[in-house]
Amino acid sequence: MCTVTFIPVAAGAYLTSNRDEQLSRKKALHPKVYSTEEGQSLMYPRDEEKGGSWIALKRNQTAAVLLNGGFENHAPLPNYKVSRGIIFLQIISESNPLEGFRTIDLSEVAPFTLILYTGTHLYEARWTGAQKTDKQLDPSQPHIWSSATLYSSTVQAQRLQWFQQFLRLHSSPTPEQVLAFHTQGGNGDPANNLRMNREKKLLTVSIAHISLRQHNLAFTYLDLLTETQTTLQFVPAAAPAYMEEVYE
Repeated sequence: MCTVTFIPVAAGAYLTSNRDEQLSRKKALHPKVYSTEEGQSLMYPRDEEKGGSWIALKRNQTAAVLLNGGFENHAPLPNYKVSRGIIFLQIISESNPLEGFRTIDLSEVAPFTLILYTGTHLYEARWTGAQKTDKQLDPSQPHIWSSATLYSSTVQAQRLQWFQQFLRLHSSPTPEQVLAFHTQGGNGDPANNLRMNREKKLLTVSIAHISLRQHNLAFTYLDLLTETQTTLQFVPAAAPAYMEEVYE
């Protein structure tokens, strides 16, 4: 939920997220398919601490990801009414998630940034703690976001340079190359590399990658704490294909 890239590819796009968390936080559950109250299929990893999530995929080729913070770092309140991860699931479960963001009550909810891809349109929606904003982005162009709560504007600009360099080397990257960038990207500074580690207390705990290619919707989840990988796919049948494996 703290570093996100969007990369358009032939007949689709990749949406990838690094989750940076306190090591003391409960480990998230690997993704699986859940049914919403409206009977939709929603694929996501579950935050066992609060019960929400930060990245999700719908069978209709809609995908979304959450980052902590709005435009800039903020002083957190002692308590919030609802977890951002719960709010995220409520928004993505809507038939029109963008309208869901625009109408949902966010009072006493921590600031966040929501990236929403509908298969044809890309949106960036932000909640500052006081105001909502949203704008449509060009889905034919790549984009990168870093959480304002963890990364200064200087570091964010540096990460943009790394991303642009990666794209110059890989004009049509494969999912494996994108995951390698999210794992290895950086300049050797463990505090600000894409896979970050700040004194083994705050670190990148997982990487989630969604591949949206026509009717092939794939979700890859790398659990960096247990060194396991889960791969899910939406297929025409009611139940998705499922595979879990250990990766090197």
